[in-house]
Amino acid sequence: FAVADADLAIRFGRGGYSDGHTELLLGETLAPACAPGRFSIASVRDLQDAPLLHDDSVDVEPGNPGWAAWFSDNNGDAASARRGLRFNQAALVLEAAIAGQGVALAKTQLADLDVAAGRLVYPLGTAGRVVLSQAYYMVWPRGRTVSPAVRAFMDWLRHEAAAVGDADVGGGI
Repeated sequence: FAVADADLAIRFGRGGYSDGHTELLLGETLAPACAPGRFSIASVRDLQDAPLLHDDSVDVEPGNPGWAAWFSDNNGDAASARRGLRFNQAALVLEAAIAGQGVALAKTQLADLDVAAGRLVYPLGTAGRVVLSQAYYMVWPRGRTVSPAVRAFMDWLRHEAAAVGDADVGGGI
C-alpha cells in the first residue's frame, strides 16, 4: 500500500501483513490434476511413471510442498519427482496440464473451475490432498477509512469465498 493507492488487495501467503488489516478468505490445498483420459492414474505408483509438471514458484515458500515432498508424504518414491517440465507460475502449470503435457500438483482453488468444466480431473479424488499453510487473504490499508463502495466489495468477496465452501471467513472491519 506504500507504493500504490489501493483500497484492497488479495494476497496469497501466511497472513498477518504489517501494512494492513488482514482477513482470511480461502484456504488452499494441493492435489494431482491432469487432462481427463490422458493418463491412466489410479494410485501413487501410477503417478511415479507419469510426466510431472512442476510449479517452481512454490520453492520460494517452504510451506508449499513440491512433488518430492508429496511423494514422500504419500509413500511414493521421491526420486521420481525430479523429472518433468518446470514453470514459474501456477497458472502455467494448469495450462500445461489442460494441454495434456503431464500431471500438475495443482492449487485446488485455481484448478476447481477447470475440473468443473471437464478440462481437468483429480485422478486420485480426494486422496493425497495436502492442506497448505498459506491461504488467500483480503488486506486493506491501516489508518484509512473504508468507503461504502469498498465495504460493499469486501462483503461480496466474503460471500463469494463462503460460497466456495472452503472459507473460514471471520467478519468485520
